[in-house]
Amino acid sequence: MRITSLAVAVGALVVAGLAQSSQAAVIPVANGNFESWNGGAMPVTTTSEVYQWSSNTGNNSDYSWGQQNPGAGTGAEGTNSYAFFWHTGNNQFMYQNLVTDTVVGGVYTVSGYVKAADPGTGGSIRLVEFSAASGGTPISTLALTSEVTNGLQWNFVTTSYTATTAGIHLGVELFRNNGSQDNNLFFDQITASAVVPEPASLSLLGMAVTGLAMRRRRA
Repeated sequence: MRITSLAVAVGALVVAGLAQSSQAAVIPVANGNFESWNGGAMPVTTTSEVYQWSSNTGNNSDYSWGQQNPGAGTGAEGTNSYAFFWHTGNNQFMYQNLVTDTVVGGVYTVSGYVKAADPGTGGSIRLVEFSAASGGTPISTLALTSEVTNGLQWNFVTTSYTATTAGIHLGVELFRNNGSQDNNLFFDQITASAVVPEPASLSLLGMAVTGLAMRRRRA
């Protein structure tokens, strides 16, 4: 009975410790709401540039990718500005290094809003592995949201990745999957977070198991 009581007490203690470590921590996404502009001014549209983001889309005389400020709360969740793809082909993306490396057992989430303004265009948000701890470029996809293909409204999407390997450099990617060249695709309110096991909680679990084993031997 004493061993059972000890096991119950230890279990409760471990659960309490793990619960304290399960709070999601925000991973900063620079200009994730697309309300900031290079130089501080807020023009109606910037083309071939989104402040704090890069893209694999080449520059041309047409609007290929950029940041738009139509104002009047036309962005997701009442914001004014958002990022866009226009006059681009398939497999175009904007990306940003999150300057965060994985911890084994950590759960990493990216979320945001996507609007496919023209039928046939698809877009998704992806959690990706980067080639370097800072800077660099995406090299593989770890998790991706469902593809948004319907037009005229903002759609909230989210995806998570549970790390089985430590030290993976994380980033976020805004991906254009398909659609004709003239179709528009919009992104807004990009966020990221992590739930990472704390060393203290893992130590608590180890101590609990060791103590329970010693108690059983004495019994």
